[in-house]
Amino acid sequence: MSDTKACTKCGVVKALTEYYKDKRKKLGVRPHCKVCSSATAAKWYQNNRESQIARVRKWQAENPEAYQRNEKNKRINNPEVYRAISSKRRAAKLQRTAAWADKDAIKAIYAEAQRLQEVLGVPMHCDHVIPLQGELVCGLHVETNLQIIPATLNVRKSNKFKVQ
Repeated sequence: MSDTKACTKCGVVKALTEYYKDKRKKLGVRPHCKVCSSATAAKWYQNNRESQIARVRKWQAENPEAYQRNEKNKRINNPEVYRAISSKRRAAKLQRTAAWADKDAIKAIYAEAQRLQEVLGVPMHCDHVIPLQGELVCGLHVETNLQIIPATLNVRKSNKFKVQ
């Protein structure tokens, strides 16, 4: 059996490791190489972006337990990735805590979020209205930039800031 194959899209002969696996095919790989497959997928996504986002959001809304369980599994299976993300976030929070910030008020907001979570039985987050690590704008870690919202809304919002 050959260790190489010509991509049916670009025609370049490449090692079988340069193809995604497909047990149903004769050589056990897909007809297009990984580069061509990725380019095709990216083009398809750009053409169908809105419908894909709507489909995923619909699924997340219909399956909140499975969605949250999936997020939890990612953290469990990739602890090093989430440690790195957490470290980056802690550093950003420290860098963006103003000297004049009322640290007692900030602690009180976090305590209130915890209390609401216990009373309502719904996971609650302290969200920065203006994200600490936004693409276009970066906020401060101060009491006036914090709001308490359900965790599902905060996860959906991500690092985005909308002018209202």
